[in-house]
Amino acid sequence: MHGVLRLIQNELSKIYHQMSWKILTLLLLLLSIGAPIMSYGLTGGYDDYDFYANAERYMEDYEEGSVEREYYQTVSEGHHFFADQGFTSDTWQYSTYAEDYIRDLRNIRAFQLFIEGKDVVEIEQYFYIDNVYLTWDDSNKPTLIYWGESFDENDEELPAETAAPGMIGEDGIIGDGGYYEETEVPVTEEIAKKMIERYQKDAEDIKVNVKQTFEEYAKSQIDRYQDRYADIKKAFEAAKTEYEKDKSKLQDYMAVKLVKEGMDIVNEAIDRTDLKSINEDMQNVFAQTLDRAFGMTEEGADFAQISEKKFSDNNDYVYFYGYGYEDYNEYLAAAEQRQTQYYNVVKKYAYSLEHGIPLDDYSISTRRVTEECLQINLSVVMFMAIFMAAVIVANEHTSGAVRLLMIRPRARWKILLSKLCCLLIYTVGWIAATSALSTITNIIIYGGKDMLIPYILVSGGEAFEAAPFLYYLMKMSVYFLPALSMVFLAFLFSVLVKRAVVSMAIPMLINIFGGPASTLFVGKACKACPPLLFTPIPYFQLSNFWCDPLERLYSYGGEAPLDHSMTLEMGVAMFVIYSLILLVAAFVIFKKQQIKN
Repeated sequence: MHGVLRLIQNELSKIYHQMSWKILTLLLLLLSIGAPIMSYGLTGGYDDYDFYANAERYMEDYEEGSVEREYYQTVSEGHHFFADQGFTSDTWQYSTYAEDYIRDLRNIRAFQLFIEGKDVVEIEQYFYIDNVYLTWDDSNKPTLIYWGESFDENDEELPAETAAPGMIGEDGIIGDGGYYEETEVPVTEEIAKKMIERYQKDAEDIKVNVKQTFEEYAKSQIDRYQDRYADIKKAFEAAKTEYEKDKSKLQDYMAVKLVKEGMDIVNEAIDRTDLKSINEDMQNVFAQTLDRAFGMTEEGADFAQISEKKFSDNNDYVYFYGYGYEDYNEYLAAAEQRQTQYYNVVKKYAYSLEHGIPLDDYSISTRRVTEECLQINLSVVMFMAIFMAAVIVANEHTSGAVRLLMIRPRARWKILLSKLCCLLIYTVGWIAATSALSTITNIIIYGGKDMLIPYILVSGGEAFEAAPFLYYLMKMSVYFLPALSMVFLAFLFSVLVKRAVVSMAIPMLINIFGGPASTLFVGKACKACPPLLFTPIPYFQLSNFWCDPLERLYSYGGEAPLDHSMTLEMGVAMFVIYSLILLVAAFVIFKKQQIKN
């Protein structure tokens, strides 16, 4: 063992004294500091508070009466309404109502400017009026078009058509108790006045609501959803009765059942929630989390497509989330798996409400940008590691130094092991150094308060908290593993091919294109050849297994891993096995390799 340590020390020293590696390491460290700074410069921060607070200063850049000045003045008025009452970006009143209040003022002022005859192009460009877009008629005249709730001939809003909450309509959209038939009409002075009245009422309601205590506000939000929950339970009983009479109603019954069971999970968590003990961080995102939690229950109805009648009605072929199923059992398995994933996401939001832990979706800026920077750093580190793996043995052959190594009384496996250990030590060192620098830089720029907030994960159907460091370690390992296997492939090629360029090129190309290419194997290829599921090929995009299942499904479409029962655990196992095979092959080949003079 002493001999191996001496060899490792020699390899580390050899790399350390090469100027090219010193330069690459320095550039890597500068990137780890520069990425957060560039991110901040490009985004200008992660909060609109600074923009709102400085709107009055921006206003001075435009002349009196201009549309631009009116816009910044309106934003400034909205901000000062909250600032004058002592509300800052850290208070729940500001984080909950400021954006909506400023939007209401913005819409009011935009319609007022329209009535005053201001340029409609400038109005639309600066005010971003809700439900209004700009178009040009046949004479090339700009016109504002309103789209949304229908108006009758007297410009009165038509009453909403009713749809039972949780029930799927003919258009496939789940009902929330009512919906409007949309219309598109040119904005007239009469419509503008109606819209001004609507937004003035909304703004006045906000002025009243900000005076509530947090418990009163939270209770009002909960009561709003409790009413929907009561409607869902009634709809469930009705759907259950219909299904018992007519088994072809399975689809509607399952849709409402899924929504009700999701709401059961959320409401049980709310019943255990002590509103008085909710901390400031959770107060700022309480409404968004509550809204998302209940919203997820309704989205879950999309996963209730398990009706055999639906399958037969589609001529033995179902097109579900972008993927076609010809076999009913395969279709049923995919739908049921999605339902399981749906429940897990609902549990995550329910746990957030009950325990007062904000999710990453809202205002968790420091750790979100830190995570992005760590992924960038990791990608660059792995490219450097592939480069080092490609040259660490190949260069010995090119320079002829390998012959000197062989004449020494050292076992070949010890020589190769020392080079592998050197490679891993530098890789781990680069990852640790860049991660530390990026994290520190982000904390300096954005503050470190939210870095201590635990993450919420779901495993085995149960939600639990994960310490931030442990979460980062787990997630970075997911991004790290496929690239690490390419490092070992470059190491094998370095032993086998003895040419650094070849050893480097193939693993780097696979590392770059492996992720996008893996999506081709998730669909028809895996279906046509199931053994592919037991290779690393479909798993090169392991990050797709990490995010929330429903988000992954929406972004990944019908070609989602869920369709083939692929899991993160399977992907990790494939790459561990694959990496071990590559390393064993490298040692076997190096041991039996002939060294020519």
